[in-house]
Amino acid sequence: MFNNETRNQHYISQVEQKLNSIDPTLPRERRRIFKFKLVDREQLTSELVNPNGVRIEKNLSFNDLYTFDVFSDNTRNNFESFFGVYEDKIEVTTNNIVDKLRNEESVSIEELKVLIFSKIMNFIRNPFCIEKVLNTFGELSKYKPQDPSLLSEFQKIRTDNIHVKEDVLNQLDIAKDKYIEWLKVLFNFFSIKIGEKFLGEMVVDEILDIDTKRIHLTLYTFQSEICLLSDRSFVDFGPALPKDFFCLVFNLNKNTFISFKIFENTLENLKALCPHLVPLIDKLNKEVDIISLMPPRIEILVVKENVEALKGYNTQVIYQCHSSFFGAATSFFYNN
Repeated sequence: MFNNETRNQHYISQVEQKLNSIDPTLPRERRRIFKFKLVDREQLTSELVNPNGVRIEKNLSFNDLYTFDVFSDNTRNNFESFFGVYEDKIEVTTNNIVDKLRNEESVSIEELKVLIFSKIMNFIRNPFCIEKVLNTFGELSKYKPQDPSLLSEFQKIRTDNIHVKEDVLNQLDIAKDKYIEWLKVLFNFFSIKIGEKFLGEMVVDEILDIDTKRIHLTLYTFQSEICLLSDRSFVDFGPALPKDFFCLVFNLNKNTFISFKIFENTLENLKALCPHLVPLIDKLNKEVDIISLMPPRIEILVVKENVEALKGYNTQVIYQCHSSFFGAATSFFYNN
C-alpha cells in the first residue's frame, strides 16, 4: 500500500508538467519546461533560469518529501501509490474535458470529480501550501486510523522520524511539528477508507454537493497564448470575492486554465456575486422567491481567447507563486 522505490517525489506530477512542456512529444527523460525565478513580487519581475528549459524529470520535487519509513533494501513508505491513481488519469481526463467543452459537449460529474480531486490533491500535497492546507484541513491530522495496520504506519509519522532533509524544511520555512501535522493530514486524506470511498474523495464529494451549493466552472482556452504554471499549483482568487466564496484557479495545460468558484446558494450570496443587481433582486424577491427559481447546480462556461482574463491569471501566478513559475514559452501575457 505504502511501499515503493520512489525517492524523488513530485508535488506537481510529471504528466501535468508535460501538458505545459516545450515539446510534449519528446520521451519523458528529455522533456523540458521553461522555469522563471521570481525576482520582485511587487514589481512582477522574474528571470529565465535556463534558455533551454529545465528537465521535468527532476523538477517540482524533493527527495523523500512524503516518506515516513525507509528500509534496508532502499524502498520507502510514502503516498506515491495513492497519488499515482489520479496522476494516471489526469492527462486523459484533462484532454477529454477540454475537448468536450470546446466542442460544447456535456461533461459528466464523474469526470469533473476526477479533475477537481486531482487539482485539490496538488494543493494539499504542495509543500509551499502547508500553512494554508493546515488552516483548511488541519483537523484531519487529529484523526487516528481505526485499522491496526494503518494505525501502525500512522504512528511512524513523528518529529524524531523525519526523512526529508533539514535544508528542505528550511527552504520551505516550515517547523518540524507543522511538517509532521501536514503528513498526518495527507495520510488520512489519501489512505483512510470509509465504506467504498477514501476520506479525501468524500471531502471532494462534499465540496461538490450540488444539493446546497452553486458551482461555477469557467474554462478559459486559447489557440496559442501561454498559460503559466505556479510552483504552488494554483491561484487563489478568493480574497477578491465576498468572504463566503471559494475560488481557486488551476492550470490545465499550456493553453488552458479553469476557474472553480463555489458558494452556498443563498439570497445574500447572490447579491454579493451581483452587487450591481441588488436593487433589482430586492424588487423581484418581493414578488417571488428568487432562490427557488435558481436551484443549486453546476454551471460550466467556456471562454475563448479572452486575453484580459489571461493577463489577470498569469499576473496572479507570478504574484502568488512561492519563488518560481513555469511555461511552455518565454513570452506570455501579464499585467506589466
